[in-house]
Amino acid sequence: MASGSNVWVAYIRRPTSQLETLKIDHDFLSQDLYSYLKCHCPYLSRLAFYIEPYGNVDPLVNTLAAFDQDGALPITSLSITANLMVANRLTSSLNKWFPRVRQLDLSCFDIGRATNNNFCVDLNQMNLSYLSLDLGRFFESNNNTPSASVVALQVVTPQNSTTLWYQIEDEKWKTDKRNVLKNGIHLINVPAAVKQENQMLSDTTIVITVKELLELVGFLAYH
Repeated sequence: MASGSNVWVAYIRRPTSQLETLKIDHDFLSQDLYSYLKCHCPYLSRLAFYIEPYGNVDPLVNTLAAFDQDGALPITSLSITANLMVANRLTSSLNKWFPRVRQLDLSCFDIGRATNNNFCVDLNQMNLSYLSLDLGRFFESNNNTPSASVVALQVVTPQNSTTLWYQIEDEKWKTDKRNVLKNGIHLINVPAAVKQENQMLSDTTIVITVKELLELVGFLAYH
């Protein structure tokens, strides 16, 4: 370069979006869009998915599974609206895909169509302050499936290998320390393992399983 020439160096700043909340149909969240949001939307903290009835969740699951926890979006509030026959494929890995979530709203998730009335949300290592579920669908009867009449909450703590069962009685959560099942008008003592198996296979019992929940300040179960 000739002496006395001026050299101009242009620094192009990466565009940064002020986007904080995103509501999106699950079909639109591709890996390219996910990468763009991660790179250009540092303030994005609230995410809401809508999944159409009979929608294919494979593309969404593949997109979310392509990013590890270090590369996950900094989402702290997550809401899912869906009408799916099998919900567990999507909800069982939320702790891996959204490790920073503090508020989890599944109140618009049609969990009434979960296989065998069993719905699992893996909350392992999630430090939730708010969890919302809508159990109303489980109580709606149709021509093929009887409506649910019992709600049971199973809290599993792997660290000390303990399992607590709670059951709704008189519209209130009550602990079931005696491990009893109602058979007609009688109460019978049964081993905990037998009780759990019976409840998990029952068509008229809702079983909510919570595994190693670190902190839960608010829990709403609509029914």
